[in-house]
Parts: sequence; structure tokens; C-alpha cells
Amino acid sequence: MSKKKSTLPPGSLRHAAAYATAAGAAMAVTAPAQAAIHWSGPKDLVVNRDHTPVAVDLNGDGIGDFSFVHYGTVYSKYYGTNTTLFFTNQLMGLTGNTGNSAVGSTHYPVPYRLQQGDMVSQGMAGAWTYYGYLAAGVFYRIHTAGTYTYTTSYRVGNFINQEGFLGVRFQIDGNTHYGWIAFEGTWDPPGWSEGRIAGWAYEDVPGKSIAAGDQGPVIPPIPTLNEWGMIFLAALIVASGAHLLKNRREEI
Repeated sequence: MSKKKSTLPPGSLRHAAAYATAAGAAMAVTAPAQAAIHWSGPKDLVVNRDHTPVAVDLNGDGIGDFSFVHYGTVYSKYYGTNTTLFFTNQLMGLTGNTGNSAVGSTHYPVPYRLQQGDMVSQGMAGAWTYYGYLAAGVFYRIHTAGTYTYTTSYRVGNFINQEGFLGVRFQIDGNTHYGWIAFEGTWDPPGWSEGRIAGWAYEDVPGKSIAAGDQGPVIPPIPTLNEWGMIFLAALIVASGAHLLKNRREEI
């Protein structure tokens, strides 16, 4: 039986690699962009009593969209000889930058504490405000003849020893996007209030609503240009190997 000599064309693998790179480039250019929810990943940002603002940059462009800060003012009054009255005013608040705002009460600038799954959208009930109180209040301490008495006069805010989500809207290139910020506040007179930001997310389609706490689907990363090339090259090598094996079997 005559044997048929069969080999791959000279330089075929080199040509395959070049083709794979070109094909990968075409795939990378023509791959459609998909709308998505962008999640920050888990965070642990503390807003404490040192009055340092904590910025939240929802879309990662290096510009803070919201600032969280704690204010605390202590002053005193004196009554008589043996009595001193100390007032402590505590305020945990947020401010939206460049017109960004959070949704809350229509009577006071107090943001809502949303639950998991509550929708954040243009038509949701409430008022959008660029600043708001998260955990605020005043308590006073009476010092009389060596004895201290603590009394709370008022407390305001939906995040007083509670955790939940802030519904927010902000601007990207003049378009309104909706998102959420996970926040937990503490306020326990005569101690100092603190807050903790656990993460945030936003919808990258302008005007599209988002559910509080929605982190979006887990999407596998899109291969890079080089990775696309390697995928095509591997496929061509496998195909070439199968072709060569078939020819060798025919020769036997």
C-alpha cells in the first residue's frame, strides 16, 4: 500500500497566530456593550466624630458624589452655684455634590431607610434633597452636687441604631442615574454617634430604576484582546492537530 505524505503547510502555525490576533481584534471591537448594575463590592467606611467627610464615588470617576460627615457641638450653661447644664448637639448627615440627592421625607430633610428590594426610581414617593439628617439629636447632662443626669431632648433620623439603604440619584454627563448606598448609624447618648458605609451600586442606564441592595448578576469577565487571540490560536492548533492525525491514519 502506498503511503501518502502529508504535512502542514510551511509557516501555517505562524499564519494561524496572525489570523487569531486579527480575529480577536475584530471580536473585541464588535462585541456589544451591555447595560449593567455596577456594585462597589463590600466596603467598611466609618463616619466618626472627628468630623472628617467620607466621600462615596458611585461611578468610580474620582469625583465624590456624596459626602457623609458627623458634626458634634458641645456647649454649657450655668444655673445657680452648684448646677451645670451641658448640651451636646449631634448630627450625622450627608450632602450630595453637584446637585446629587437622596430621597426622603417631604417635611424634613431626613432620608428614607429603604429595605432590600425597594425600588429607587424617578416616580418613587418622597422628596429628593441634596442634604439630609441620618442620625441627629440633642441630649443634655445636668451636673448637680457631684451627680450627673442624662436626658435626651429629641432624636431625628431613620438610621439611629438601624441599617438599611439610601436611595440616591446622581449625574453622569448630564444624565440622571439611580443607585443605593448601604448605611448603618449609631446614636447612643451620652456617647458619640457613628456611621458605617457598607457599599453602593448604581444602574448605568440613565433613568432606569434599581432595587435597593441589588448588586447585579455575576458576569464573567470579557476576554481581553490577547485572550481572544489565544482562544482562536488554541482552536486552530486543535483543528490542525486533528487534521494531521487523520492524514497519518490514512497513511497507515
